[in-house]
Amino acid sequence: MIELSELSTKKLNFKKTKENSEGYVKNYAIISKDNTRVKVSLKKIQIPFGYEDFNGRKILNIEINPKKNNDHHNIKSLIKEFENEFVDQKNIYNTELKEDIMGKGYYNNMRSSKGGYIIRCFVFGSPEIYSNVGNFKSLMTSKDIVKTVSNVEIELGTLWITENNYGFSWYIKKIEILYGL
Repeated sequence: MIELSELSTKKLNFKKTKENSEGYVKNYAIISKDNTRVKVSLKKIQIPFGYEDFNGRKILNIEINPKKNNDHHNIKSLIKEFENEFVDQKNIYNTELKEDIMGKGYYNNMRSSKGGYIIRCFVFGSPEIYSNVGNFKSLMTSKDIVKTVSNVEIELGTLWITENNYGFSWYIKKIEILYGL
């Protein structure tokens, strides 16, 4: 696991995985320079809705409120800084990837919402969902995460490219429910 402040395109490798699948022209797996998946821990985020269906896939929108929480302000700033590295293509060192995204628009992963900012995460498999009660870890289900404040672990997934745009995806890995909203 790395700190969000350490996330940089300079520390990542991009490996082409698919071409012409599921509406995407190309996909690249994103891994660290030491060939491990890049995981980040976010503390005390809000989960307003739980799992949702989006284009035949399960997603989880997590929400931060930078105006009410300094840690959320830092999360927003660091993710925005990371996204800006993708916009400025001189920060992309993989020549093939650079050619694939040339002339395309960057699609931001973080969006404004009524409560602050939403970060869309894709759900693959069964993320670990739990709550700590005393000294005991109590397993929970996806129904239990709705309208909660939670700590989450997200993984930098793939960089996707369509005919006109490109962007990256986060995958949800763990959810520790802290309390209800």
